[in-house]
Amino acid sequence: MHVRDNPDLGPAKHPADSSAARTAAHELGHALNLSHRQDSADNLMRSKTYGWQLHEDEIALTRSAAAELTAVRTDDEPCDPPVINNTP
Repeated sequence: MHVRDNPDLGPAKHPADSSAARTAAHELGHALNLSHRQDSADNLMRSKTYGWQLHEDEIALTRSAAAELTAVRTDDEPCDPPVINNTP
């Protein structure tokens, strides 16, 4: 994985041209229950390629996984202020 001190975090003009964007999206796919998929050269989950697309079944799986991770607030209490280095 290549890391830059001053990364460009804006949208990638073409996802296949940005290795950092592809790598991040690929790893996020793993976090959302996707496995490697070797049957399509343009697939984001294929190992060691410049793929950037997902199949419809992968999209459905990631949407389902993301929905389970979503926290729904049921109260009206505001969030606590952020704590950084144990200092509010």
